[in-house]
Amino acid sequence: MILHHIILHKIEKIQHATQAKISKRESELPIEDPSIISFVQSVVESYFKRSSRQYSKFESNDESEPAFKTYLDMYLNSSDFIHFSKKSAELLKEKMCDQPASTGGYFVIADIETDHRFIMVILLNKKGSSTIDDESLSIGHTTVLDIDQFAMAGFLNISLYQDQQDDRRYMSFMRGERDVSRYFARFLGSAQETLESASTVTNRFVHTVQNYMNAHDYEQERIDRISLEILRYGDVQKKDRQPINLHTIANIINSEDPESFFHYAQDNEISAFIESIDMRTLKKLQDFRYKGKGYSVTFNKNLISNEMVQFDGQILTIRVDDKFKEAWQEEGLGNL
Repeated sequence: MILHHIILHKIEKIQHATQAKISKRESELPIEDPSIISFVQSVVESYFKRSSRQYSKFESNDESEPAFKTYLDMYLNSSDFIHFSKKSAELLKEKMCDQPASTGGYFVIADIETDHRFIMVILLNKKGSSTIDDESLSIGHTTVLDIDQFAMAGFLNISLYQDQQDDRRYMSFMRGERDVSRYFARFLGSAQETLESASTVTNRFVHTVQNYMNAHDYEQERIDRISLEILRYGDVQKKDRQPINLHTIANIINSEDPESFFHYAQDNEISAFIESIDMRTLKKLQDFRYKGKGYSVTFNKNLISNEMVQFDGQILTIRVDDKFKEAWQEEGLGNL
């Protein structure tokens, strides 16, 4: 990781207050300080391991553009990071005052580079922590920044933003309490119509894949093989913090005519790149299977969320269709 710039400002605001105060730092934090580097690395690791992120991009308006976007573009053109950070802190303070439930904190903004270049924007609170004196073996108390519980956090992928690819959502932030997270989205200038969580996007992707394979009468063995390959691909992309490429998925699902699935997915509002995948949701691609004494059970995991399959701890209930009823009667198992 390369740390280009980092600075911290303090915003003081109590809940339900309509006024706030900013204490601004006049110089950047030292980017070669090991403690600063360790702090940023911990924040990045903590942020990207969470699944509760939402992805978006800047709101598009012919009359005006989001203030944060304006400040960002000015910084990218001028390299005046301190000015950018101060204007961003003032903007956040303004949005905080519009949201009574919001509270202040330590506003940290940084320009970092990992596999991509990011602007990191986080709001942190302090927490108490215990210390030990090795000489006297006494226990003391101190306060530290709480990087395990972000008050607010957002990352803007500068590499993607400057590429200007329409299908890419280059902005992400943590999903928190509804009203509070909305003010942070407004601070960043997020387009609400592009705002979706990883689980929502992944769920729509899973349904699209399954519906396509069912519509094209894929045999179960082929479905199982494709599902496993998608899961492996998704796991690699997740670990590498890379998006799911729809063209790659299309080649996995239909190598002879990948454009067939690609266009089908696009018609179902699946972007050419899925910025973050929720692996727990993606595993719905695999069927649940169990074989007991004298019986076996196989069903699609999506049927649980659709309440087609229910289990109360002792009794398994499966809602069946008319074809199942006909098959039951043809076997002479009784009338329904």
